[in-house]
Amino acid sequence: MGCWSFFTSEKFFGRPVKFSPACRHTRMNIPMQQQDHHEYMIPYEGWKLFEDKINYRCIAEKSIGSDDGICRVILKAHGDISYEGYWPSRPQYPPRILITGSCIYSDCWRLQFEPHIPGTTPPRPFILGLPHDRDRIRKYLTRKNRRISYVDVPMETCLYQDKLLSWQVNCVAEEGPDIEKILYHLPVSIYHAFIDEIEVALGEKLPLLHGLLDEYTDMLKGKCAKAFEGIGKSVEFLDPNKRPNGEVLDAHAADRAPYLEILESDGVMGIEDLAQLTISATIAKEFGVTIPCRVGVLGLPHPLSECDGEHCCRRRLPIDSLLSGNFG
Repeated sequence: MGCWSFFTSEKFFGRPVKFSPACRHTRMNIPMQQQDHHEYMIPYEGWKLFEDKINYRCIAEKSIGSDDGICRVILKAHGDISYEGYWPSRPQYPPRILITGSCIYSDCWRLQFEPHIPGTTPPRPFILGLPHDRDRIRKYLTRKNRRISYVDVPMETCLYQDKLLSWQVNCVAEEGPDIEKILYHLPVSIYHAFIDEIEVALGEKLPLLHGLLDEYTDMLKGKCAKAFEGIGKSVEFLDPNKRPNGEVLDAHAADRAPYLEILESDGVMGIEDLAQLTISATIAKEFGVTIPCRVGVLGLPHPLSECDGEHCCRRRLPIDSLLSGNFG
């Protein structure tokens, strides 16, 4: 297994520096006395968390890139969320521009197919926010010709989005008065594009589903704007999937776009759920330019796991009502 570091001179807040980041060591390099304190290994959205109960901290690790280099972050226990820290380290100078955002499709957005044989158990509901579930939806529609039974649409923002927003606002408040701009990314276009794919497979339009997505996005924007206004800040909402020429980027390109577009700017920092740190770390490895991030472990287990219908308010819309426009 490879390991990588930033010991080369990099552009960090516009200043060439050399430093030893938290993610340069493999697990093998952790001193034995520290390893003895790692009581648990907990999976967290693709990361491995090694909790150190004695020192109230956590070491997060993930393989990054084709050479399986290990990205490693040291996080401290936090009062409002499980753990928090900086990658690769806390910036030397206060940030002026912050990058952050939220998923729109939480696990509350679900699509259910009818069973292959009437009277048998149908497949599990597919979560529209998960790329591999979207791939399975495509397969069921185009290759298996399965009929959609219903779509679940949330009526309120979910626990994950609320917890993420609360933490983001606290981070901004704590980073000080030098913040000039908050770039808040909401990837709505990619979800409209997926509804377009469903329409093509069905041979019919789903304008109500598009409309419900826009309503939900507006609700999330309103909640974000109000929360940041409470600390005297305004946010600039951006759609990372949509280019000025109208082109809609795929999910991979859109994930990277917010960081790639601001590589040449000084005083930039990301505020990210640990699950999203992979993006900044990968770009740093590929381009040699590091945008530091304040990262958090929002909860154990991840709050998305609680978006299961029991903890969020959803409307169940049969496919016939979506097609007819009559869902009352």
